[in-house]
Amino acid sequence: ATTQQLTAFYARAIEGIRSVDQHHLIWYEPWVTFNFGIPTGIPSFPDSGVGMSFHDYCLGTKGCAASEQHTVTNALAHSTSTGVALLLTEFGATENYQDLRNVVSLADANQLPWIEWSYCGCGDPTGTIPTSIEALVYKPNLPDTGTNVNRAKLKVLAEPYARVVAGTPLSYSFASTTGVFQLTYSTRAPSGMQFGPGACTAIEVPSIQYPTGYRVEVTGGRVFSATGAGVLEVRSTVSSGAVSVTISRSTHGAT
Repeated sequence: ATTQQLTAFYARAIEGIRSVDQHHLIWYEPWVTFNFGIPTGIPSFPDSGVGMSFHDYCLGTKGCAASEQHTVTNALAHSTSTGVALLLTEFGATENYQDLRNVVSLADANQLPWIEWSYCGCGDPTGTIPTSIEALVYKPNLPDTGTNVNRAKLKVLAEPYARVVAGTPLSYSFASTTGVFQLTYSTRAPSGMQFGPGACTAIEVPSIQYPTGYRVEVTGGRVFSATGAGVLEVRSTVSSGAVSVTISRSTHGAT
């Protein structure tokens, strides 16, 4: 098949979905070669609610950082030229925790949402051998606690993130070694709507990163959630401008 044929197929699929669903985002994928650094030629579609789902893997064990950066660069270029949303829907399948950390940091630096592969090995016939290498949870039929969880992998993947932002995220980062998370957001939505004082932003704070609690510093807002809450709630105190939130580890308490 050709890119033109794939594009025509997606156009028909989008039209069919839109005939029954006017609200949800529709995700398409480029050829698998995109995952390893080859740009996509898929053009824009006459639908504002579409996005590109892509994977980011490294072929081999050397030069992974450069290869993975190249895939993200191509994805960002595609988004710029077509206006589509982006979602990194697969990476990982490894116990190379440094490589996992590299991809997570790369996604964060470019404000890309991501999903890691995979929750469990589950006898995956297409993946890593043995399939347990892929797993975050070894036996999905048992509780995801104790030795049934790959804690080292969980600590890489379970990082703080804003699940609801009363405005537009400008930047965010997480330093896994120090536990410092920083988020800055404008109180103006992408649509242009201005959020007034009291608008709430919710940030997930995983206990594996903050087992003895956390401290919060906010500029342009106030904390309204309880001490050590698993979801930190910040409400803005400014009518316009930016709000900055910094989370750091504490030696007293729990999350």
